[in-house]
Amino acid sequence: MQEKTQSDGDAAVASKSYEPSEVLAVSTEDRSSEWILDSGCSFHMCPKREMFTEFQELNSTLDEEGYSYKAERGVLKASKGSLVILKGDKKNGLYVLRGGAVTNDAACIASKISDKGILWHMRLGNMSERGILELSKRNLLNGDQVNKLDFCECCVLGKQHRISFNTAQHTSKQILEYVHSNLWGPSKVPTHGGNRYFLSLIDDHSRKVWIYLLKSKDQAFESFKAWKRLAENQTSKKLKVLRTDNGLEFCNMEFNSFCDDQGILRHRTVRHTPQQNGVAERMNRTILDKVRCLLIGSSLS
Repeated sequence: MQEKTQSDGDAAVASKSYEPSEVLAVSTEDRSSEWILDSGCSFHMCPKREMFTEFQELNSTLDEEGYSYKAERGVLKASKGSLVILKGDKKNGLYVLRGGAVTNDAACIASKISDKGILWHMRLGNMSERGILELSKRNLLNGDQVNKLDFCECCVLGKQHRISFNTAQHTSKQILEYVHSNLWGPSKVPTHGGNRYFLSLIDDHSRKVWIYLLKSKDQAFESFKAWKRLAENQTSKKLKVLRTDNGLEFCNMEFNSFCDDQGILRHRTVRHTPQQNGVAERMNRTILDKVRCLLIGSSLS
């Protein structure tokens, strides 16, 4: 057996007649704040009680509560149905939980922010890191250089969502060939103008978005007609297909007669399945994510 002594903090490495699994690996890396996911252990324990603001001792494991484990490609997932609650990445034979413990209350906004990246991130409605870096490359941030963004609690709170459905494939060849629309509301708090709803219209080809604020649902039809005149006049194209849900604001006699007269083909989703109108629903989520993050960041939520 040959030994090779390395610097402090590393173990001696044995070679020749030893299998890799028989060699003891020692590291000085501090892992006291990491959580290890192990589906076979009797208890999951944490050495630091101060990490918990609320603590309740449980005498059951996740599998007894109906959760299942699945490991593939170096990632272990704990899920219940389609909802994934925990993910762990494989490190040195153990699955380490993604994320970390936050031991202090995180402030969403400070009186003075020195990090220009975080400042632009908040100004632009908590835009993604990729979007911020792209704007920085194009020199659209007043010359400010932006690096990777730090952890943002506002994004975690404002953008949490359920597991996504599989995406549908639809290809349009020109603008106004296929348009997605949806009505969102009512909002608990009206705008300064008294609006509680908004109508979104998204062109499938260009992904251009139009938003109309409404005081009530019955204004959706007049707003749609106003948008149609504007879009067709500006593009010299005709609206061919309109995709909506089965809400009464889209499926009433007046709306149906107008579409029949104008030669507009209607695509409607199955009842209680908003996922089939995913483009419009996702745009609504994007808009509301920005609103929530702005409210949280300004302490107005």
